Amino acid sequence: MALEFRLPDIGEGVAEGEVVKWLVAEGDSVKEDQPLVEVMTDKATVEIPCPASGTVKRIHAEPGKVVPVGSVLVEIELAAGAAAPRIAAHGHAPAPAAAPAPAAPAAAPAAAPAAPAFVRPPGQRAIATP
Repeated sequence: MALEFRLPDIGEGVAEGEVVKWLVAEGDSVKEDQPLVEVMTDKATVEIPCPASGTVKRIHAEPGKVVPVGSVLVEIELAAGAAAPRIAAHGHAPAPAAAPAPAAPAAAPAAAPAAPAFVRPPGQRAIATP
């Protein structure tokens, strides 16, 4: 089975990346998490790891080419008996399942002072520095 590995969303606001250098060639055997390619964005140059073990079947983006997030970078023929990697169609791990809602907290003793609560409206992001 062949896997089309796509350029993952490398960081917030990154829409594309330039292929700097391939660290593998067509026909090479690769292992999961092995560095596969160097990609430069407007923020940083990063090594993208291989999502699964197998053989590099075809490289789709030559060095110097700017590719949008979600475009196919490489096809990997999965190793015999290898399980398909847990990546979504856009190239990175799927979002985790929603966590169950927390249980209502137990009533606090009357003598305990109330802690200040910072509540943000539903659907609004928290404002925080990195």
